[in-house]
Amino acid sequence: MIFFFLPIIIILLFYYIGNIFSIKLNIDNFEKPIYGTGLIVILANYSYFNLNLTLQFFLILLCLLFFVGMLVSFFNFKDNINEILSIFKNIFILQILFSLLATFYGEQFYVFRGNAHDHFAYLTSGLMFSSYSFQELLTMNNVEYIANIKNDIYLANSLHIIQSRPSAQLMLGLLMNLEFLDPMKIGFIFKSVASILILLSSLAFFKNFKINERLNLFFSYAFLLSFFNFYNYEIDAYSLILSLPFLFLILKYSSNLVENTVKFKNLFYFKYIFIWACYFIIYPNGAAIVIIPIFIYICLSIFRHKIDLIKIFKLFLFLLLFFILILPTFDTTIIYLFKSEIPSGLKHKMDFWGYFGAFVLGKDNPIHNYDAILQIKELWRSSAPISEILSTIYRINIQSENYFFIFNIIPSIFGMFHFSTSSIYGSINYLLVIFLIIINFIFIKTIFYNFKILFKSKMEFYILYKVFIIYFTAFFIYLMLNTQFWPAIKLYFVLSPLFFILISFKFNANSYPVGIKYIMILLMLLPLYKYTEFNHGIGRLDSFPSIIKKENKLLINWKIDREALYKCKDINYGFLDKFKKNYISLIYSKKTNGTMINKTVKCRIEIKNNNFEIK
Repeated sequence: MIFFFLPIIIILLFYYIGNIFSIKLNIDNFEKPIYGTGLIVILANYSYFNLNLTLQFFLILLCLLFFVGMLVSFFNFKDNINEILSIFKNIFILQILFSLLATFYGEQFYVFRGNAHDHFAYLTSGLMFSSYSFQELLTMNNVEYIANIKNDIYLANSLHIIQSRPSAQLMLGLLMNLEFLDPMKIGFIFKSVASILILLSSLAFFKNFKINERLNLFFSYAFLLSFFNFYNYEIDAYSLILSLPFLFLILKYSSNLVENTVKFKNLFYFKYIFIWACYFIIYPNGAAIVIIPIFIYICLSIFRHKIDLIKIFKLFLFLLLFFILILPTFDTTIIYLFKSEIPSGLKHKMDFWGYFGAFVLGKDNPIHNYDAILQIKELWRSSAPISEILSTIYRINIQSENYFFIFNIIPSIFGMFHFSTSSIYGSINYLLVIFLIIINFIFIKTIFYNFKILFKSKMEFYILYKVFIIYFTAFFIYLMLNTQFWPAIKLYFVLSPLFFILISFKFNANSYPVGIKYIMILLMLLPLYKYTEFNHGIGRLDSFPSIIKKENKLLINWKIDREALYKCKDINYGFLDKFKKNYISLIYSKKTNGTMINKTVKCRIEIKNNNFEIK
């Protein structure tokens, strides 16, 4: 029941904290939990990194914020109850789905989903922030201390990334303070909360399209369960999924920028800048991508609507407010962005694209052939032309008798991966090919028609959208020509809501787009395809990035005797795998750090018959 009720309780907490903004600002009920989340993120960053306050102390501040939010709701009690009931009604189905998955599949399923590297980095950072102050961590972050860590192995995994966009980790750290919660459950609950926030933000966004409540809910669930969001969920991209609700609100507010600038509305810009600051602090990578087309759109709007100098001056004042809000996070956002993310994205050769991008060719492709992977990576490392890399991929697929992969490419890119062909399907592939040809035709026709409307329409939403598409196309081509495949894939998924709209909606020149329902229904089937097979907690095993190494789940049962573990005074490991060590260390350290548990036994943990054994 904890998987069902705890995320709802957390959303309720965020709602009441977000309700503080309703004193002055006109905020949609679906937006209030997102504003509450943003306020917590900003204050947690300020207090932890600038004031050196512990997260335990910050929880006291959180309780005060909740109390203030409750006081505000007291004066509008009936409306607030109706708003809460509306939120609960809309997220109910989602929570049922998450709860059933976690309850029936258990720890083997949610211990990590796809990317164990990022998953354990986030969880170990969360426990690290929960257990120590910032100054304590700076003192510990040296080679000598790390080399002498015995039981708290998790610290060695995260001390070097203390200031790497830490907002999601701080939120995990707050959850780590709940004594009754197991660290493995915390990761799943965090992703459930983030998914609810995405659902609520998309509900707020699609309201702009002037559709009724039922259709709005359907469109929002369609995005949430589609490939465009499900991909980020499966690769354990915690920062990205926490940032996505704020991106939806940025897109919503940006489409109303002109109206609120011509008749300059200060309240609108206070909201807009606050959401931007939250987005930047949580996910500076995404903000650096999105801020460029938004800036271009604002400049175009100034010239198109002849915005006067006084209003332009006000825009600069609000821009200054944005910098003031993010300035205390300078080291963890701006410095991190320029020292780590931008060089990695534009200059460094990172070979993550094999794992993250293999889905493009469908379920069967060279990702399953180790020799083929080495051959392609060697070409890539030697800076071979992209044409040579692509021709090699084509040849390897044909040699592997993956004859239909060409038909998989467009559907897989636009969310229909689950309908791609596979060698295990046999003659069913011929039926799939017919279906894929139809889907290819529908997608090409829809995109062509939408682009035609896009470049004719004078509606502000379409002008904004057009700027994004032109910017994405130019940036994507640049990255691909420079064989920066992983950054190109990341760029695509940062802007995932735009591509969901592109293939799921039919554009109209003089009104908002209208949803293509059957496309959305087909998109929503992807989680059903992946999760209807347990397979050691992996789900269906194919080229979708749900697991980096299948052996991480096939060859180990992720369950350990907690009571026996808590009695250990010193722990010695009979294996080298860092994920297994981090798993045990997270469970052990969260429970035993700072407690009076009688730890008397020296333990050695080994793996026997795929199980953890404590001796």
